[in-house]
Amino acid sequence: MTTTFNAEFAYHLNKAGFVSTEETRYYLTGICVEKCLNQPGCYLVATDVHRIGIFYDEHATTDTSGIIVHLSKAALKDLKHGRSDAARLVHVDGARVTIADTHEGPDGALILGTPDATKVRNDMAGSVIDGSFPDWRRVIPPMVDPDKRAEYVQFNPAYLADFNMKPFEGGSGGYVIIEQSGKGSPVFIQHSHFPTFAGVLMPLRGNRETVRPGWLDDTPMAQATAAE
Repeated sequence: MTTTFNAEFAYHLNKAGFVSTEETRYYLTGICVEKCLNQPGCYLVATDVHRIGIFYDEHATTDTSGIIVHLSKAALKDLKHGRSDAARLVHVDGARVTIADTHEGPDGALILGTPDATKVRNDMAGSVIDGSFPDWRRVIPPMVDPDKRAEYVQFNPAYLADFNMKPFEGGSGGYVIIEQSGKGSPVFIQHSHFPTFAGVLMPLRGNRETVRPGWLDDTPMAQATAAE
């Protein structure tokens, strides 16, 4: 059983909170590596039930599609930006999970080890979770007719995160309401925890034509929608 995927993608899925920390749903405390159906590479998927994060890693490989890989705190610390000059890969061999430095191959793919020898950065990087990951494809909404969908809006993620305010007295279950009055206009934001708060966020000006990345066309739902 061998699986290899981009360590930076794995770091972001953990750091951003997509990987669950709830012990009762132990099978969600790792990243599911699922082989793509009709294109090279794998999907790296994590969810805490409330949200899903998906990376498409075109160079990832696995002979056990659906494997769930948990990374240790020490491994995540080692993966922080600036800890290595080389790009890194998570490598799973049986039950052994390691993080190794890489060098770039002729086709741009990352190859384990330096040109001289493999350099293992963390020999106890994590573990393989024995469980089944939920079918994340079922919750991806189908692509609607571009002429009928609402305009997509682009935001600076740091500015958007600023509206995630926590009251001093604690509490959970808060939410934000985002309202846009017209195409290209600023959005009006309210926060459920602060009834006397109102904010405005300016959208970014972008030039993207679509909102659905092409690498998600590999999913059965996307293919079914395209065939209609």
